Amino acid sequence: MYLIMKKFLISSPMRVGSTIVGKICCKLFYRGDNRLFIDDNCMKDDKLDTDYIKNIINDENIPIFLKSHIIPPVKMSEIFNAGIDLPIINIKRNLKDAWISRFFYTRYHKTITDIGLPNDLLDEIPDMNHLSDSEFMKFLCRHSVGKTWAKEHLEFEKDDIVKTNINYLSIRYEDFLNDPHSLCFNLSNFLKTDFSYTYIDSIIEETKFSKLAHLEEVNRERYGNYKFFRSGKINTWNNYLDEDDYKELLNF
Repeated sequence: MYLIMKKFLISSPMRVGSTIVGKICCKLFYRGDNRLFIDDNCMKDDKLDTDYIKNIINDENIPIFLKSHIIPPVKMSEIFNAGIDLPIINIKRNLKDAWISRFFYTRYHKTITDIGLPNDLLDEIPDMNHLSDSEFMKFLCRHSVGKTWAKEHLEFEKDDIVKTNINYLSIRYEDFLNDPHSLCFNLSNFLKTDFSYTYIDSIIEETKFSKLAHLEEVNRERYGNYKFFRSGKINTWNNYLDEDDYKELLNF
């Protein structure tokens, strides 16, 4: 049986667990986890295109799960102010761990030239690919690219403007890892579904990190050598960086 529901948007920084949370939300409505990234179309002349968002939430051919990495709370308020009835979930995560995870995603899921390093800098450091992960991270902490990642992440922490809106929910990645049942019931209440503890338990079992990582491993031909589901652990950043590196990262 399919529930009749409106679409929902997960708008959060990169590498904060939005893929797993999206899977959980879709399962709350007995749906597959097909999603639509709206980042390529939701901005027009550097402004949020609320007309585009209105159109897609009323299009039955569009998946229920909308996803973005470029609509921070200050722009979410534009959606609410336009009278658009769209539940929005913002996932927050410790900046240090999220930054490390984004580093691995960028280094091993894309080529060096994809991460925005200027050509003259690449010419200056031709052996960039041969730097260790820790050396490369320390380098990016001092570079504008790494600092931009940090700025983008922190924009999602500034949610005073929307946090009292009934269509806004803020959750933490760390809370999901520590107590997935409470988070799932929180999502269920927010999206106005009603499920038993047993059903929630089955959703958690299907979407737990170790299972998704295993499915990725057995489908290596599809995913390649890169691990999208990397560690699922908290406070791994100090394996690579120290506090001085982190202070330098925030010096933007």
